[in-house]
Amino acid sequence: MPLNAYLLYRMAHRNKVRELLRLKVYDQEVKSNRNTVAAKICGASWAMEPGDIRSQYYQWAKIEKANHRLAFPNFSAKEAKRYRRRVSDISSLLQEDSWL
Repeated sequence: MPLNAYLLYRMAHRNKVRELLRLKVYDQEVKSNRNTVAAKICGASWAMEPGDIRSQYYQWAKIEKANHRLAFPNFSAKEAKRYRRRVSDISSLLQEDSWL
C-alpha cells in the first residue's frame, strides 16, 4: 500500500528521533519503550509543522500513490486485507498440532 503523508514524514524523522532518545534519555522506562516514545514525538512534531512542510509531504504522498498505482494496477486494499487474513488463518492452523 502507498504511504500517506504522515507515514512518509515519520519515516524521514524516525531515525533522528531515535538517535536523540538514545543520546538524551536516562529514564529506564523510556529506554524500554523507545519506539513508542519516538512515534509520539513524531506525531506531535507533525502536528506542529508549518503548512508548507506538510503540503510537501502531501505532494510526495500523491507521487507515492501514483507510483503504486502504476506498479500495481489491479491492487485493491480490500483484497490485500482479505489475503492477509487468509494467510494468518493458514499459519495459525499450521501452528496447531491437531492438523497432523
